[in-house]
Amino acid sequence: MDYRTYFFQYNAITTYFHKMKFNRNEFFFAAVYFVQAAVGISALAQFLFTRNELGLDFVQLGILAALPTISWSIKPIYGFLTDLVPIRGYRRRPYLHIMPLITIVSWLYIWQFADSFTSFAIPIMIANVGMGFTDVICDGLVVQTSDEKTAGRYQSICWGALTVGAIVSTFLSGLLLGRDIVGIRGMFLLTALMPLITFILSFFVKEERISDRSELKVHRVISLRYIYAAFVAFVFTILILWPREGQNSGLMSLSIIGIWFVWFAFYFKHLMDLKIIGKSIFVAAIFIFLWRFTPSFGAPWQDYFLNNVGIDEETYGYFGVVSYVGWLIGSILFAKWIDRYDLKKVLMWT
Repeated sequence: MDYRTYFFQYNAITTYFHKMKFNRNEFFFAAVYFVQAAVGISALAQFLFTRNELGLDFVQLGILAALPTISWSIKPIYGFLTDLVPIRGYRRRPYLHIMPLITIVSWLYIWQFADSFTSFAIPIMIANVGMGFTDVICDGLVVQTSDEKTAGRYQSICWGALTVGAIVSTFLSGLLLGRDIVGIRGMFLLTALMPLITFILSFFVKEERISDRSELKVHRVISLRYIYAAFVAFVFTILILWPREGQNSGLMSLSIIGIWFVWFAFYFKHLMDLKIIGKSIFVAAIFIFLWRFTPSFGAPWQDYFLNNVGIDEETYGYFGVVSYVGWLIGSILFAKWIDRYDLKKVLMWT
């Protein structure tokens, strides 16, 4: 594949989305999901930096790959905070202003100061907290503004934008690095600029201020002990990652998993006791867990092709584009035809 092939793919994608005629909310949804994928422009640079420059082993690389999932796995807390702890009478907008800035600052730190496993791992976690928070807010807006007729359309827009962002970022990451247009640290700077899109667009989000004073109080659902426990778990994770003599990567990984497993177990039970989550949500959670619980080659895959086979960065970027094109095709098929069928049957056949 050469650049002309990708130009035609990009042209077809943009033409499809142009025909959908977005309104303001839909444009914001698309932008948020695009940015989520666009930060992946540094994925290849992250591997080259951590493996080839820092010389990290595969256990450490695996930990780096798993750490962002912790920030995303505590998304229920983000959701409860935005729903039940308004800032100056607003549930969404203040968080939309703050969280992209946290992500930006974290990536700027990596760009300038990361020079070890710890100085890379901690800001990566914090950056993903900002991204996860923004994702939850966007999902909340989708739920608030959607109905049975628009739910499928919104999902197609979100996943379509995510796929477009993934295709563009994967292609550019290989191209910019492979042709020495931008260096490895320069890719981190580019990543820091991506959340600016969400930050700027957040000022155009319309939200009504809460008029009922009772809604300004913290809801009983948010038990402070679980918030404190999550904060403590986060601090312990950072302490475990902190470099020290005789550090065992395997033990470090198991310790982090154990800490967060205990927190999730107790918090999940807390939600069940309050009858916030029932059988249907529990089944949905199990479904998502099993769906995501799939083997991943991760760093060994990248190391094999880049360092052993000797594939250049640009060609490796093309590999990633192919898989994301499949995502895009699935989003288009769902929006055009599959959305009309019963969701249970669609899930069964997929």
